[in-house]
Amino acid sequence: MMKMKRTLVTALTVTTLAAIGAGAAYAAEVDKGDTEVGIGFVDAHIPGENDGDLQLRWVPKKLDFGKYNDVNNKYTEFSEVSTNNYYVVVRDTRKDDPTGSVTDTNVWKVNAKLGEITNATTPTKKLTKAQLFFDSKAHGYEGEDDPNTNAATIKAAAAHATAKGSTTPTVTASTQLEAGGATEELMRQTAQDASADWAASLENIKLGVGGKQGEKGLYYSGTLTWTLDDTL
Repeated sequence: MMKMKRTLVTALTVTTLAAIGAGAAYAAEVDKGDTEVGIGFVDAHIPGENDGDLQLRWVPKKLDFGKYNDVNNKYTEFSEVSTNNYYVVVRDTRKDDPTGSVTDTNVWKVNAKLGEITNATTPTKKLTKAQLFFDSKAHGYEGEDDPNTNAATIKAAAAHATAKGSTTPTVTASTQLEAGGATEELMRQTAQDASADWAASLENIKLGVGGKQGEKGLYYSGTLTWTLDDTL
């Protein structure tokens, strides 16, 4: 079975209505999607763009850091202001594929990378060294509905693993992504012995912005890219 790599682009849109204070080798891409992270935006979720036996089923579409943030002289962290839940969900049904074989891979991982956050109309203006922070836990996922709007789709990880005959993936407890910086791993599965869907939550989400970085009235946007790869 060809090795696969799915990339979900979480479009990180960072906006201000006021001012902001200061892949693995030999893997083929299999999925893409966007998440908008923005100041001045509401949140939502979307599935991956490409269906298949291994796919990014859901990712956050938007993150909201508020509309009216003061210009600060020092580094400031802005909390995500909505009351919504956020999850990155992986669906792996390769064990149910009648065309597969016992030699097919049963591993996968999800990485995250934050692009530069720039002004929408003047890309040369950007939030230098802006950082996105969030905490995560492993969860099971069941069904087809958006986990942001239907909390019943999210299951306790241990019970889900038992019910599916699978293994709970490892999730990075705390993630820090610098704009334009390195890729960081979010979730890793080393033994997907049976078909199952898994979710990593995004909690305590904050956007860190350096002093005197934003200009009053400007809108900033970037891209948070989620990559699902079956090569560890």
